[in-house]
Amino acid sequence: MLTRFPDEYDDAANHTRSGNTEQYFNRGWCFCESSGAMLTKSCLSLVDLGRSTRAETCYFCDWGCARSLVTTCAAGRRAPVLPNAFNMQLQSKGFTNGKDDWPRVAELYRLAFAQRFEATEKLNYEGLQWGDEEAQQLAAVLASGAAPRLRELCLEGNRVGDEGAARLAEALRSPGALPQLQVLYLSANRVGDEEALRAPDALHQLRKVSLGNNRVGDEGAARLAEALRAPGALPQLQAWGNPLDGPGWAALRAAWAEAGRPGGLWLD
Repeated sequence: MLTRFPDEYDDAANHTRSGNTEQYFNRGWCFCESSGAMLTKSCLSLVDLGRSTRAETCYFCDWGCARSLVTTCAAGRRAPVLPNAFNMQLQSKGFTNGKDDWPRVAELYRLAFAQRFEATEKLNYEGLQWGDEEAQQLAAVLASGAAPRLRELCLEGNRVGDEGAARLAEALRSPGALPQLQVLYLSANRVGDEEALRAPDALHQLRKVSLGNNRVGDEGAARLAEALRAPGALPQLQAWGNPLDGPGWAALRAAWAEAGRPGGLWLD
């Protein structure tokens, strides 16, 4: 995407911009096409060149590389929304031929949404600076049953807190919505004790959960430990980098040992 006018778009003679000056996301077709591109693509596969500082030296190296185009340009990507929500947003967008284009655009998004989510097995939304609002939008999509083949969901390196995590947990509990989901990555977010206390019953179907570098303390760890004692519950849990003191660590380790699991628990 190129969401910002280049400097040379200014008319040098008249010091005014020529052509259509409407902003990118206010344009109906740009909004539709970018929304379709944001649905299921990997975090590495969609960048906004309007965010470029022109100092980037590579497309992607790693998340800590300040000169990676992905590092500077992937952030700002919007979370997917259900077709009905998209139609509401579309009402404020401009079209040259609005009467004809509006229903075409709405139908294009509906078809793209259905086809892409129905087929996807992995969603990687890592490092996009998403918070609770985006997590709730994504949770509504997942709870609708749009992604019946989804096996792995990655939201690492975002800003999801307890409210967003609560909505994701509700999506996991939705009957039949995510029958194939086995892996959930939520490391490096802002999930705390409040959601850790409510979430365990939503994790039973999963095979691996990563909660490293969040805000889960001893109280949340104790509740997770109770859930881990259930037969067959959660074979792998990553909880390193949380503010756990002795009681929280001890509770998780004891629960893991009581369940007779030889490995699969990472606390440091």
